[in-house]
Amino acid sequence: LHWGSAYLRGSSTSLLGALFADCANFPAGEVRGALCSDAEHVTTELLVAALLHLLLTAWTSTAPVPGGLLIPSLAIGGLMGRAAGLTLQKYAAASGDQGFFAQCAGVSQCITPGVYAIVGAASVLGGVTRMTVSLVVIIFEITGGLEYILPVMGAVMLSKWVGDAFTHSVYHVAIEIKGYPYLEKLEHAPTDAVARDLIPHDAPPLETLFLVRAAHSTLDIRQLLARTSCQGFPVIPAPGSARVVGYVPRVALQRMAAQGGEEVDLAPGLDAAPVQVDEATCVDRVEEMFYLLGLRYLLVTSNGGLLGIVTKKDLLRFLRKAALDTGATASPSSPAPAGFTRDDL
Repeated sequence: LHWGSAYLRGSSTSLLGALFADCANFPAGEVRGALCSDAEHVTTELLVAALLHLLLTAWTSTAPVPGGLLIPSLAIGGLMGRAAGLTLQKYAAASGDQGFFAQCAGVSQCITPGVYAIVGAASVLGGVTRMTVSLVVIIFEITGGLEYILPVMGAVMLSKWVGDAFTHSVYHVAIEIKGYPYLEKLEHAPTDAVARDLIPHDAPPLETLFLVRAAHSTLDIRQLLARTSCQGFPVIPAPGSARVVGYVPRVALQRMAAQGGEEVDLAPGLDAAPVQVDEATCVDRVEEMFYLLGLRYLLVTSNGGLLGIVTKKDLLRFLRKAALDTGATASPSSPAPAGFTRDDL
């Protein structure tokens, strides 16, 4: 598909070099020397190439073997910026030194299409990734032109504001698609709910997850792992008790069971101080604990007895539902997990 456009047949880095370059720097016989042509079809070809590159980049960015986003975004913006620069250059030549272009009187080259390509590349990449200061530094290092800092800064900030007004960045969209439990900042749930309300109704019975602190047979542990795919198990001091004395992750339990022997000692993989909250703890406080402590789960208790286990995905799903119920807008930084089951516990 790229071969159909003369501008896309080579590498993207060489294309960027041609788009950013001044017309006086093109070598003789260079195919992309058409970028300095006054022909009417050049602008159209640039826009068609940008559209084709945009569609293919959108397709490959989420493929199992992605083609990247940094260079393609720069190339797309450079193509559109160069087209805009050539269009403005033709308009300036037709208008002469009158009106808006009066300040071009006595200037040999008032409009430089390469500068518009630089600004266009920065704006597209800024809109895709929402980078700001770092992107300006990258463009400065690529071009080495300090005089381009101001227009690049303006384009980057404008593209970020416009993008934020309509959608999330491409990385946040990928997080939403994958359903990752990503909590970037505090949501401040618009609800008076408490920790007890965060426990999912479809959670497996706690009796099926409890492990007694005493040693277990390897067969029992393997049967437990085969019976459920939960990612952790609370530990109690004796059968029939609901008081939690620890927590064993599934990975640690699998490792201990694989070591062989007739019995499995839980002590090596036991978290003797799992984070616990009372059932009456407000959701805002629970959210702060997940955010500030980087928790994946916490235990909800009542008078020392375990009521349930809340994961980060449970919290995110509750916050999104609470925001929708109250008509608030959920934060784009914390997407709702998709396709989540309690097997992710």
